[in-house]
Amino acid sequence: MMQKPMVSVCMITYGHEMFVRQAIEGVLMQQCAFEVEFIISNDCSPDGTDAVIRKTINRHPNGNWVNYIKHDKNLGMMPNFLYTLQKAQGKYIALCEGDDYWTDPLKLQKQVDFLEENKEYSIHSCKAEIIKDGVIEELIGDPLAKQDYILSDFFTQNNLISCTVLFRNTSLLQKYFKNIVFGDWMLYVQVISQNTNTMAYVSSDIFANYRLHQGGIMQTLVTLEDHFVTQLKQIQAIQKCIKVQYTKDDVDKIDTYCLYLFKYYFRREEYTKAICYGFKNLILIKKPSRMRVYLSFIKQHFTRN
Repeated sequence: MMQKPMVSVCMITYGHEMFVRQAIEGVLMQQCAFEVEFIISNDCSPDGTDAVIRKTINRHPNGNWVNYIKHDKNLGMMPNFLYTLQKAQGKYIALCEGDDYWTDPLKLQKQVDFLEENKEYSIHSCKAEIIKDGVIEELIGDPLAKQDYILSDFFTQNNLISCTVLFRNTSLLQKYFKNIVFGDWMLYVQVISQNTNTMAYVSSDIFANYRLHQGGIMQTLVTLEDHFVTQLKQIQAIQKCIKVQYTKDDVDKIDTYCLYLFKYYFRREEYTKAICYGFKNLILIKKPSRMRVYLSFIKQHFTRN
């Protein structure tokens, strides 16, 4: 019986011809005292991504780590993400999409050592720098932010950068990944909740670069409305997945999203959508008294008009 690898690295890619070589090389340069399985899942890219992947693998001395899958039909980002996770055999799983890349050759070794020694954590993460047009611009997040994150910290906010994480391989409830954008956020929620009494740890080390470019997922959320709609879908999915108890900060955040979208659609005379966000607020935070704010806005709107 073959021994399972210590780490499975999961890389999804689509249309990353310009970036994927650097992403692959960042994984293959890892210096580890254990076996690594590297799964690359190309979601039927329309450009030259396939050729770049094959060339990079064939030329690298650690190319034998790679299990490369090229899909004949496009699955979509989330199905491809879940497909790749299902293929992972390792005790731990690391993520790196085909447009990001790792910068520390000891990333995996440091993270495995930490999780092996600290059973109270199910996820290890770290810092990353934003790179745009080939230039490193800034560190993502607050350098003075806390290091330990419990499950409730993820109820309304994603606190981790996907290209930096290593987590314990955990069976996922795939139905909760439907109709959301941030699969990694839902992943963290399920990993922490299913590995009882564990946390996520964020070190101050910088292990990766997160690339901003025109085809990236964050670049598709171009308006505040897009961002708020996406956040609310994610928050709803998390509430369906696990039992939540919101803090005041959580409630304020949900309130802000719902009220903004209610007013936005009401002013556009898209009343059905507007009312939908009023009810969404009620469903999520279960405070009927908040409806007074919505009714007051409706009254003022029609009084002015």
